[in-house]
Amino acid sequence: AEAARAVGARTAVGIDYAPMMLAVAQAEARGDRGLRYAAADAVALPFPPDRFDVVVSSFGMIFASDPVLAVREAARVLRRPGRLGLLVWPPDGSIGEYQRVVFRHIEIPSSGNDPFLWGVPAQARAWLTPAFLNIELVQIEVPFEADSPELAWRRLATATGRVAAAYAELSADGRARLDEEMARFFEPFRQPGGRVFWPREAFMVLARRA
Repeated sequence: AEAARAVGARTAVGIDYAPMMLAVAQAEARGDRGLRYAAADAVALPFPPDRFDVVVSSFGMIFASDPVLAVREAARVLRRPGRLGLLVWPPDGSIGEYQRVVFRHIEIPSSGNDPFLWGVPAQARAWLTPAFLNIELVQIEVPFEADSPELAWRRLATATGRVAAAYAELSADGRARLDEEMARFFEPFRQPGGRVFWPREAFMVLARRA
């Protein structure tokens, strides 16, 4: 919705494979006739070829089970020379450390693809080539804020997909141990007033349809 408004698009289609996410999006878009939503998987888009001018994914396509198929589908539905824009997490920096801490305590079901490999520039380019040209990876920050280290982790432990699902399966003792370690993780990001400001490194991947 925000991307469509930014460029003045006449129509925009949002996809997700989670019905509850679609329900939230549809409720927020009520009254906006230029927006519609569809249940879909990034590796099998229910759209004809050459349908869109732009394909955008904010930390979504990286979780597709097969990156090669996801790229092929994104290219298929784009008109030449349509644009692709992805937000991806790098496997290093503070994001990488966050993942290492969390994964010491929980087991994430494997989708067959490590989404953080999208944050390795050489790998991202390999997946996008030859379907896309002019591939750029621009480093940006995606800040995360909370009133305290404890509240920062509480939000992430209950609202971030795979981590939230795995956290819910832990025993009470297991959750307590992870809660304690995550409070320590966020402590360096605490500002003088006590509020947490975590910059979070990311890449904006930009490309054009070949």
